[in-house]
Amino acid sequence: MKQLAQLVLVSLESAQVDSTYAAANRMSKFYACKKHKIAQEFNIGDTVSIGIPKIDRTSTDLPRLPCVVVKIHGEKVLSYFLAIEYGQLASKFHAGDLTQFTGTVSANL
Repeated sequence: MKQLAQLVLVSLESAQVDSTYAAANRMSKFYACKKHKIAQEFNIGDTVSIGIPKIDRTSTDLPRLPCVVVKIHGEKVLSYFLAIEYGQLASKFHAGDLTQFTGTVSANL
């Protein structure tokens, strides 16, 4: 009787471990597909946009700031200098911070 109970317990534990691994693999695949963004490279004159955090904007402001690439710095890791309607931004940005923008931007340099 004890051997049968131990056998049932071992089979339940093995099923539980298999189920846990299967769930972990499903979650891993689900989150991995979000991480594999294709890195974009931008050229001088391309229109891009930068995300603006909620804390830095009001409810009526746009969530993204349209810009134009005016200068590219670096060889392996590219940094982009951007300009907006009111002038050039002081910071440089990486490609991960930017997304392609399809509208028009009039940047005064």
